[in-house]
Amino acid sequence: MSEWFAKFFQGFMSFPLNIPGTTYHKCLKEHKRLTELLKDILRERMIFGGTPRGDFLDQAIQDIKGEEPLTEDAVIQLMFACLFASTESISNALILLVKMLSEDSITVERLRDEHASILRRRGGCWGSDFSWEEYKSMTFTPQVINETLRLANVAPGIVRRAVQDVQV
Repeated sequence: MSEWFAKFFQGFMSFPLNIPGTTYHKCLKEHKRLTELLKDILRERMIFGGTPRGDFLDQAIQDIKGEEPLTEDAVIQLMFACLFASTESISNALILLVKMLSEDSITVERLRDEHASILRRRGGCWGSDFSWEEYKSMTFTPQVINETLRLANVAPGIVRRAVQDVQV
């Protein structure tokens, strides 16, 4: 899998000319192989289950089967994006986030308020991580994260979809 991913990454930022033999064409082939592998892993876990591990896939499978279902394709793209992000440095995004927050005390205060309200709802239990439900209840924090990624995206084009056709 790491070999496939290395080949994918080589063509990721190449000129997007999808002709056999080009770096970009090879990149698309590796992307397809990787997504098929991730689909197999997801489906195997959905069918056979096993002991819950409390990891991303367990949560994704719950969300696929939930009231507001997440699609398998969306989970696969998220898994792929996580793989991509884990191979790329996020230092630029973190530096930008720290810089932006250091210049915007109102945003920092809103983030503190949002996180403090979640901790207050716990009844004073400050020592544990945020739960998935608490994370999903956040409204402002994801906006800050999304704006940071918009300005300093470490994985351009990943998990993005065109919402309307564009005439070129």
